[in-house]
Amino acid sequence: MFPENHRYVGALQIVSIGLDEDFEEKEPCDLVFFQSREASEIVIPRKKFSHKNQFGHARIVAGSRGKTGAAILAARAVLRAGAGLVTVSVPSCAEQALLTALPEAMCDPDDGVEALSSCKPSIGFDATGICPGIGQAPETAMMLRRFLHENSGPLVLDADAINLIATKKLLKDVPSKSILTPHVGEFDRLFGEHDDHFSRLETLRLMSSKHDLIIVLKGAHSATALPDGRLFFNASGNPAMATAGSGDVLTGVITSFLAQGYKPEDAAPLGVYVHGLAGDFATSLTGVGLLASDIIAHLPLAITELMA
Repeated sequence: MFPENHRYVGALQIVSIGLDEDFEEKEPCDLVFFQSREASEIVIPRKKFSHKNQFGHARIVAGSRGKTGAAILAARAVLRAGAGLVTVSVPSCAEQALLTALPEAMCDPDDGVEALSSCKPSIGFDATGICPGIGQAPETAMMLRRFLHENSGPLVLDADAINLIATKKLLKDVPSKSILTPHVGEFDRLFGEHDDHFSRLETLRLMSSKHDLIIVLKGAHSATALPDGRLFFNASGNPAMATAGSGDVLTGVITSFLAQGYKPEDAAPLGVYVHGLAGDFATSLTGVGLLASDIIAHLPLAITELMA
């Protein structure tokens, strides 16, 4: 599961060695290789007479001048992953582009023209994802500080939201059970430099427990740490997914599951797995030249596969 060891590992295949199944179920283990079986046990099938309000109203807080695409990708992923409604808070310069690209979304333009500055608390929303393309402008940093103080429910935080939390020392203000999705660089900016992935994983588990947060350390086998000590290594995904916007899509998927009523400790590993599975389906058609929008297009197929 560690990058340093990859060159020593051949084709990894999980096979039965004949252990008693009851023993396997009863034996406690806090390290899990999260595969389709684990994902299928979490995903909730849809009922025939369901309606959109039963699948939650998500909010995405995203974008700045030149980075409207991040907001669009995250919001589209929210809907493709099954949320009933999405409202997107963007700087006013991004309103027209957002509504043109994604007419299914509702828009809540910010008072800030080029960067977010006045975002209101997430009252009336079932989940909020904040980060894609917000930048690090001073007014955005102040907005994020206020936002964290005024919101008590779990949030999904990524990218510049994590960088601002690191530079402005806002970690203590992040609501309990929030989901952070840093890549290695963002993780080290938040928790300090590490010499190897093993020590980074130890910090991951420690910080998750200490701050009561769910932290997804993104990578080839993204590792999701829960406050109770469990650690999930993701089994889906492929190298073609290392492309611009892929993380914005993941933010949208996890936010979508959170809005649909999944517990944060389920929404995070399930979102990571579905994101990777959609990437696997997309890559089987596109090969190396994968776009983040290709991942979004295959999210419904990935979720349907788990519901089968």
